[in-house]
Amino acid sequence: LLEQKEFNEWVDDSYFLIAKSRFYKHEFSDAASVFSYCISEANDPEIKTESSIWLARINSGRGTYIEANRLLNEIEITSSSPKTLKTLYYTTLADMFIKQKKYQEAIAPLTTSLKFISGKRARYRLTYLLAQLYEQTGDSQMAVSLYSDVVKMNPPYDVEFNARINIAGVFD
Repeated sequence: LLEQKEFNEWVDDSYFLIAKSRFYKHEFSDAASVFSYCISEANDPEIKTESSIWLARINSGRGTYIEANRLLNEIEITSSSPKTLKTLYYTTLADMFIKQKKYQEAIAPLTTSLKFISGKRARYRLTYLLAQLYEQTGDSQMAVSLYSDVVKMNPPYDVEFNARINIAGVFD
C-alpha cells in the first residue's frame, strides 16, 4: 500500500500549481522538472496537456525551439477542449514563432487565439500584437484595420495613443 500511486484527486492540481508558481518566480529549471512530473504522473489528461504547453513555453524561452515544437505538435486540441486551454496553446505557438522571427507563421495561431480569448485587456493586447505582425510582414492594409480595431476597443490611453501613431506610420 505504501509503494502505490497516490489516490487523492488534488495531488495533480497541487503539483501543477507548484510548477506554475515556479514559472512565475522565474525558477524555470524547477518549473520544468515539476511540469515533466505532471506530464508523466498526472491522472487528469487536462493537467497533462496544460503541463505540456507550459513546458513548451519554458523551452521556447530557453531557445530550444525543436523541443518546444515537438511538445506542441504532440498535443491534440479538439473542439471539446476548454477555451482557456485553446487560448494557451495558440498563444504559446504564436510566441514560439515570434521568438524565432517567423512572423508570417505566427499570424495564424494568434488569429485563432483571438476567437477563444476572454477579457478586454487580453483581447486588445493580442489584437495590437497581431497588427504589429501584419505591419512587420508588409500587409499595411490589414495592420491599419487591426490598429483601428484596437482604438475601437477603448483601451488605456497609452495603448490607444500608440495604435493611432502606428496607424499614421503604416498608412500610405
